[in-house]
Amino acid sequence: MRCYFLHDGHLAGVEMLPPGFSDGDAIARAHILSSKRKGPHDGFELWDRGRAVFRHPDPYVETLAPIMLGSNWFSPAPETRH
Repeated sequence: MRCYFLHDGHLAGVEMLPPGFSDGDAIARAHILSSKRKGPHDGFELWDRGRAVFRHPDPYVETLAPIMLGSNWFSPAPETRH
């Protein structure tokens, strides 16, 4: 598997993971590699040949979060005084 580090949507580096990792183990290893990486990066993608295994941060969360927050989905209900 390969872990591609991204910066502003461009490739910033790559790490080859040893063969034999399960998807879960490879994701955990990619998070560790990302936290220890010294070069600038703001995310990573984990690939197993032509299969995308994991993306961080998740692009769908970034897209949906403003919509959910804008609708007060995560905000508590306003207090009412009697």
